[in-house]
Amino acid sequence: MSRFFSCLCLAGLLLSLLLFAGCGGEAPEDTATNLLYISNGDGTCSFSGLADPEAAPAELRIPKVNYRNETVTSVSPSALYLNTTVRRIHLPDTVEEIGESAFRGSALVDIDLPKNLTVIGRSAFNSCTSLQYVGFGSRVTSIGESAFEGCPELTFIQIPGSVKTIGMFAFMECQKLQAVYIEPGVTALGDFMFKSCTSLSAICLPEGLREVGHGAFQNCSKLTSVIFRNGLESLKAGAFESCTMLSSVTLPATVKSIGTGTFEGCGFLSEIRYAGTQESLSGIQNLPDRAKTVCGASIEDMPDAGSFFNRSRKVNATVPILIVCAVLAVGFTVFWILHYRRIRAYRKEAERPAAKGKIHGR
Repeated sequence: MSRFFSCLCLAGLLLSLLLFAGCGGEAPEDTATNLLYISNGDGTCSFSGLADPEAAPAELRIPKVNYRNETVTSVSPSALYLNTTVRRIHLPDTVEEIGESAFRGSALVDIDLPKNLTVIGRSAFNSCTSLQYVGFGSRVTSIGESAFEGCPELTFIQIPGSVKTIGMFAFMECQKLQAVYIEPGVTALGDFMFKSCTSLSAICLPEGLREVGHGAFQNCSKLTSVIFRNGLESLKAGAFESCTMLSSVTLPATVKSIGTGTFEGCGFLSEIRYAGTQESLSGIQNLPDRAKTVCGASIEDMPDAGSFFNRSRKVNATVPILIVCAVLAVGFTVFWILHYRRIRAYRKEAERPAAKGKIHGR
């Protein structure tokens, strides 16, 4: 009986191993490269992290195939979550998806995304506080919720026209983000997409953009003007709330609705340029009363990305120069006012004894 029981246990163990092997699961690390993979069981796999995160190089390269000759087609959720050693990662062009929180809180400085990448998962690069540059491929269709939220060193981004969905908070609180170029093809901006991007001063929006989400540009305090091109239908509530420097907005004749509080807290908004007629404008609610409305306005063509970014860099470069000049001018003016007052006081003091001497001499 005991021998029968032992054989039964051994058969069960072998069956379990076979079932586990057939279901993929966490594969042993490649001891030569310190890389971990999860097999998909169909000749493909996902890069899932590092066996020893502290031993990782500053520049990490992921091969197209792993040690089992499986093609790497994705990056697993939380693969390099909070990793502080990898500064640059090179993903193969075979990667089509980056999972949720894959690089969240990591030390990445810059990344060129694979040309075949289609999906950027939720919070994939959230809180990457050193991330300065992201190069998007031309096939990305989805940018997940909070994908780049809280990346304070990110300065310029170009979103490809292949993108069909952008989740809420996608670039929220990217505090040094100065310029954004969105290619034709993108039809909607997610809720609170650029909220509290307090350095954003230049945004290029494409023809065919139909909807701007709730609070999309809320608290973008350096944004001064916005041009919407043909196709825009809806600005959701609070889209530009508290954009305190916004002075001019250009709207196409296609716009149908503007949500409540869209321009609340925009104290400098003085002009709404509208491409349609006065009659069609009368049907649009929630336009700010204090702004002058110009109907029949023309809408300028969209610039190419190169000239847009060059112009944006020049504009942003002049800001600190103007501030310095202003400070120097004020300081120079104050200096001369004080100096002039001292001279006058000195002269008055010098004249007093002479005046008394003449009186005494009489």
